[in-house]
Amino acid sequence: MQLILMALPIDVRAYMEFCRINHYISTLLRRATCLALINKALHVPLLAGLSAKQVLKVVTGKDPDTCPKCKKGKMLPHTILEPV
Repeated sequence: MQLILMALPIDVRAYMEFCRINHYISTLLRRATCLALINKALHVPLLAGLSAKQVLKVVTGKDPDTCPKCKKGKMLPHTILEPV
């Protein structure tokens, strides 16, 4: 019985050390994956030089000027506000 009790804390410590190292490795891998995805500029050349309405149309696939109610007519600006 004494042999089992002595071996248990060593195994628990080793397991806890493994969990801690495994946590750091998985965190580093997730961070590296995120940084690799951030560094890839896939959509920037596609959207470069487009207006805001054109970007919305490319990203969502819907025309922002189309009436949301009837889905047929074009919405026109009523009043254009000047910048303050």
